[in-house]
Amino acid sequence: MTADHRYCVICRYGVGAYLNILPGSEWTAIMLTYGFPLAIIVCRAEASAMLDFFRCCKRKMCHSNA
Repeated sequence: MTADHRYCVICRYGVGAYLNILPGSEWTAIMLTYGFPLAIIVCRAEASAMLDFFRCCKRKMCHSNA
């Protein structure tokens, strides 16, 4: 399980607890306050790393064809 999936689980559980579907409604504010921004930050970091990887691969392919 990657880091962004862990924060997604925190967000989902927080929403479920907020709607009283899951137990733990007293922790809802903490789960949603910290889980959502962390999920966004981690997702952005992983996307940036993936873009860097593809740019590097593209550069290598362009230079090998020249």
